[in-house]
Amino acid sequence: MAFLHKLIHSDGNLGIIPTAICNTNTILYAECPTSVTISPSSPYTAGQTVTCSSDGYPDVTIEWTDGTGGQVSPTATVTIPSGSFTYTCTATGPLDGVCEAAESISVTGKYLFLIVYTACPAT
Repeated sequence: MAFLHKLIHSDGNLGIIPTAICNTNTILYAECPTSVTISPSSPYTAGQTVTCSSDGYPDVTIEWTDGTGGQVSPTATVTIPSGSFTYTCTATGPLDGVCEAAESISVTGKYLFLIVYTACPAT
């Protein structure tokens, strides 16, 4: 929102002073997440809670999905299931376009795989 105020100078000329009032919820600066950290690190056990965090600013949206893309958790934490699984934690920033980073954890039998990718915004 902006207002214009009239100002009369000592020489009689009219001047205008623009005054801006900013909404405190307006994002003036933002960064896309460049990495995702999953803690604690492997090995994982069934029933263990794992947390995902990211470096995006301001707060990013964090979501866990399974190997088919179905949502497992809409928050930063997920509980490790028994058996084989693939979970991906994705952190999405507030900017338009591709503004996310993700990391996956997978257990197939006795082996653990860690897959990391980062998507940069289009310029």
